[in-house]
Amino acid sequence: MAALPLWIPGRHGDDRGLYGLLSELSVGGHRADPDGLHWMASGQAFRGVFRRGLISIGMLLGGGIVYALMLVLVWKVTGNAPASGSSNSLDVMLGLTLRDFLRLSVGAYGDTFSRLFRAVTPYSSRVVTAVTGVIGLLTAGMFALELKGKGRWEILLSIVLAGLIPLGMNFTYVLSDGMVHDLMVYGIWLSYLPCLTLACRAASPTQARKAVRWLCFGLVGVLLYANVQTANVLHLKKDMEHDAFLSYMTRVVYSMESCEGYIPGKTPVVFVGLARFDTIPGFEEYTRVTGADYPGVTGMQEDFRARAYFQYVLNNPALIPGSDVFARMREDPRVEAMPDYPLSGSVAMIDDVLVVKLSKPEE
Repeated sequence: MAALPLWIPGRHGDDRGLYGLLSELSVGGHRADPDGLHWMASGQAFRGVFRRGLISIGMLLGGGIVYALMLVLVWKVTGNAPASGSSNSLDVMLGLTLRDFLRLSVGAYGDTFSRLFRAVTPYSSRVVTAVTGVIGLLTAGMFALELKGKGRWEILLSIVLAGLIPLGMNFTYVLSDGMVHDLMVYGIWLSYLPCLTLACRAASPTQARKAVRWLCFGLVGVLLYANVQTANVLHLKKDMEHDAFLSYMTRVVYSMESCEGYIPGKTPVVFVGLARFDTIPGFEEYTRVTGADYPGVTGMQEDFRARAYFQYVLNNPALIPGSDVFARMREDPRVEAMPDYPLSGSVAMIDDVLVVKLSKPEE
């Protein structure tokens, strides 16, 4: 927000300020859409903007090809095979059909507007909807004024570019077959950029334009301040959940060491199921954020996670066997008959293996 006023046509030139710097540093393609609107608003003709847009898209595709070749080289050097069959693996992305692309593109628009109007913030949903709606109306009004006096091809290209911004903000939705993590939608900040850019367009603004400019900055500032608060709350939520789980696992270790026949560092320890926690009171709304929807517990039912937790967090010498032992114990009917922790009998020796049943194993 502070950088955009540094770029004002006629005073510093079109490519000065942090906006221009970011455009130059960003491999071009990711910002081809907002940059195209910037060029159109600066009075450039359809042909020049279209050509520069194609160059930006070519830069993006070229960077993607280089990145893919680097991945192939890493796979050959390390001997590791690429992941396949998951929502964000290359084979799934490259296997998208035109019908899939169109279906997911429509879904990306819906997901983008849902994130904008139903954002997780400390404000009420009505405040978020109202502020976002006013920003949208102001942006649309300023955009309509910018189109006055332009040729029909320039108007058509401007409308197409503006319509593509929501898709560009959330293109990960298309590539990952709709499996989008909130942290993957980092382009969501582009929703604020057209409003601020258009508000800073006039070199010698009228009083009305100045009022609109300050209103845009104020409304976007409200949303950004809410985003900062949300980020702080999510960090606090995770920190408190980490402490709660550490306390929980400390009690589990006490139960393990109290079990007859268990020898620390020598007896294999297997965990079955996930620890069950309720959301800490006051954080219920923030469970809508991907990654914060489930209380912060480590998946102890996976051998490598349990091994790392005992080694790096608890600094405990527990012997964690391989995944084959974990899988065998999950299928054992004697384990199935055990109650969940912390009930009596949830920690027991079975075939010289200490089994800790946290809950019924998930399918």
